Amino acid sequence: MNVRARIAPFALLLFAAGSPVTSYAGVINDVRSAFTAKNYAKVYLIVIDGVAKARGEDPGSVAEVLLLGAASAFEMNKAAKARTWLRESLKLDPAPDSSGLPPTAKAALEKAHGPALKRAEKAFEIGKERFHRLVYRTAERELKKATAAARGKEALALVFVYLGACRQGLGDAGGARALYDRAAKLSKTLVPTGAGFTNEMLALWDEARGVAKPKVVEIPVEPDGFLSVVTTPAGARVWVDEAEVGVSPVLEHKVRPGVRKVRAELAQHQASEGQVNVKPGAKREYKITLRISPAELRVETTPPGAKVTVDGVERDETPATIKGLPPGKHKLVVTLPKHKIVEREIDLAPGQSASVVLALKKGGGLDRPPVIVVEPPPPPYTETQKSKRLRGFIALGTSALLGGGAAFFLVRSGQAMNDYRASTTQADINANYDAAKLNQTLGFAFLGVTSAALVWSAIEFLALARDRRRTAKEPATKVTLLPLVAPTRAGFSLVVQR
Repeated sequence: MNVRARIAPFALLLFAAGSPVTSYAGVINDVRSAFTAKNYAKVYLIVIDGVAKARGEDPGSVAEVLLLGAASAFEMNKAAKARTWLRESLKLDPAPDSSGLPPTAKAALEKAHGPALKRAEKAFEIGKERFHRLVYRTAERELKKATAAARGKEALALVFVYLGACRQGLGDAGGARALYDRAAKLSKTLVPTGAGFTNEMLALWDEARGVAKPKVVEIPVEPDGFLSVVTTPAGARVWVDEAEVGVSPVLEHKVRPGVRKVRAELAQHQASEGQVNVKPGAKREYKITLRISPAELRVETTPPGAKVTVDGVERDETPATIKGLPPGKHKLVVTLPKHKIVEREIDLAPGQSASVVLALKKGGGLDRPPVIVVEPPPPPYTETQKSKRLRGFIALGTSALLGGGAAFFLVRSGQAMNDYRASTTQADINANYDAAKLNQTLGFAFLGVTSAALVWSAIEFLALARDRRRTAKEPATKVTLLPLVAPTRAGFSLVVQR
């Protein structure tokens, strides 16, 4: 152990014995002087002795003493004590001034407080914007998150003033006064400005900081305007100031006065963006004409280097990407010396990125695409044919039911006849004979109606077949196969030529 390490504890005791602290005001002054002189050991001892006297003192002063003590502890390699004091300091002052701290203390403060500080700064900006729009509850919720965003007493006092104004706007004058009192302890010279601060809010703040009521002219809150957005074609999604408000036409949407940013988007069309000035309480209509998105065509050939012409205009050599083509049909011509000329008709959709891959054949003349003949599908049933088909099936079903009834009665007639032959008494003979005759009569009657239903069904189906032959006389369809490969779906694209 070296001499310096041996005498350090005794030196600390000498500092403690030679620097008695009688009041907390003396603690603050002694800590500032010792820290400025970089006498970190003295600061460390004063802070240890002054912690017991900090109860009931101004939180800002106590936070400053603890922060300087933490910085001194870092310089003396007492990291555990330094982090403890730093946490206690941040509880009392969420946004301390770190401009005069050594690099080690600055880094520790940034690590402990950096991410929370960024979130709080964002919350403060959102809270101010909501307050100016008189949305007090949302503003208060965001400003409470922002208490850690203020850098210095003036900034922290401003946060408390905004919070007090929110409470006052919500009808809680007592809660507002308590927040104004907290702000007045930090700064008595702050005068808030901007839309949303009424004369009543400023008067209560002046009362809290103990100054005469200033002459303040209240800025009236301008009434909202109404914006209608109409697009051609209709059905586009509409945004106003980055907030989606619906599908066009959007009628009389309530907005704040001033210049508003409007954007419209529609599938297969180019997005449009613009600005419109809406006056307070006025109605304004903003019309947007959306342009169809151009298409893009990429042409590749084997071998490469072929000249590409689209609609009679020469383009680059293959592989070539042609941008800005209007949607619709285009005539594509590809030529290469000592190879056949290729002509194709390309149909492009709005915003489509299509690709054509061609294998050029050697020789001269025109390379025509293969043509196949496709037989037409059977024509659909007409209303008259549907009626005939339905009647035919009804007749067929009726004949089936009647045929079953005829079979039932004829079987019953046969059973009665057998019973008639086996009868021994006159009464049984007469009864069985009558039953056999009745069932035989009903069976033949059902059989006759069944035959009629079958004839009716045959007539309807024959008439339906004759009509179908008459309407099926359509020519075959020629289909040209083009090697057009879309980027989202592999395969051939069929172009029908009748």
